Amino acid sequence: MFSERKFDEADELATKMLNNYNKFDYELLLKRARIRQCLMRYEEALVDANIAMKIVPDCLDAYHLLSDCLIATSKYPEAAKLLNILAKNDPENEGLQSQYQMVY
Repeated sequence: MFSERKFDEADELATKMLNNYNKFDYELLLKRARIRQCLMRYEEALVDANIAMKIVPDCLDAYHLLSDCLIATSKYPEAAKLLNILAKNDPENEGLQSQYQMVY
């Protein structure tokens, strides 16, 4: 559904799966957060990504997603903190430069 850009349906299915099977499935939480980001429901995406990060604190995907959503919601100081963590843990990531320019 995600690849077909059926984001509302994908969100609904991910929510059902989280509610019915495992509400702490960090991979599914991150997928739903990405879906919600595509729907521009950034606050909801932030909640999912934060939960995923608490479940697996060293998951860099959660940090990337959180920084994207924080930038989208103009929460630049919080985004900067995450970008600094990402820069230390993922120094080869070229995409961080464009995010830094938006934050700083």
